[in-house]
Amino acid sequence: MKLHIAFLCLLFSFSLHAQTPELLLDSAAQQMDIENYGKAINYFNRAILKDSNHSEAYHRRGFAYEKMKDYESAMLDYNKALIKDNRSCEAYLRRADLLARYEYYSYALTDYNNSFRFAKNDTLKEIIYINRAQTKRMLKDIPGAVQDYKDAIAINPKCIAAMTNLGAVLPDIGESKQAIAYLEMALQIDSTFDAVFGNLAFLYSELEQFEKALGYSNRLLKMHPNEPYALNNRGYIRFKLKDIEGALEDINNSITQLPSNAYAYRNRGLIYLDQKKNKEACIDFQKALKFGFTEYYGDEVQKLVDQHCKQKATDPSINSL
Repeated sequence: MKLHIAFLCLLFSFSLHAQTPELLLDSAAQQMDIENYGKAINYFNRAILKDSNHSEAYHRRGFAYEKMKDYESAMLDYNKALIKDNRSCEAYLRRADLLARYEYYSYALTDYNNSFRFAKNDTLKEIIYINRAQTKRMLKDIPGAVQDYKDAIAINPKCIAAMTNLGAVLPDIGESKQAIAYLEMALQIDSTFDAVFGNLAFLYSELEQFEKALGYSNRLLKMHPNEPYALNNRGYIRFKLKDIEGALEDINNSITQLPSNAYAYRNRGLIYLDQKKNKEACIDFQKALKFGFTEYYGDEVQKLVDQHCKQKATDPSINSL
């Protein structure tokens, strides 16, 4: 019996010794896949105990901390990973993403650039292009963002993320038609990608192609019947197509779903103005201003008030909103 126990202890000791850092990282990855981040961190800790210079163990543990919303520990681990290996593409990329989360965009951009320098495959390069483009957008470098999205598509012609983001950013530089082309490319790849429908409806509406805009709005609302922004946008499209009853129905439903939507009050105000109901229009314009239209969209509504509302329209409900 004593020999048997000794043999079991020997096997157990050998098993622990056989768990190399790489095997421990594999075990951690399995726990990450099932979102058991605490157990994954335990495996990362054991890997680091075996090899304190293992850069990959640090940056992967950092990502586990990030998933647990422990961002301070995550940042410390990304820093440690880069101290151990200042050519780690993944560590730069993880740290860049976290810096961007905290809105340190200039620092994030530097890390994305370093990550790209050391990227060893196209999969990583595609991810860096997409994430770096978003940071460039936040830094108001729209041409740079556009180029990154296009470079991602050059690597992966089916990169829907790049196509949809181009659909959102190209109108900012007056390229609405090109934006539509990219969004329709995305739909060719995935015809159920509902986020594209709303963007296409908006862009076709901006180009005054209201029948096409209505078609995409209908497709979106078929999937999400109570989505307030989609209801409001379709209401505006119906207004431009002279379907006043349908327009008011959609916009009223939008306001029911989201009473603070400044753009819905702007749109309903325009309908009332078209119907010569200036009092009702001015009440809605005041509500649009109250809910931040100028801050988010510019001074259009204020100009409408100045032009059409000789006296400030008042509505007892406004003060209680």
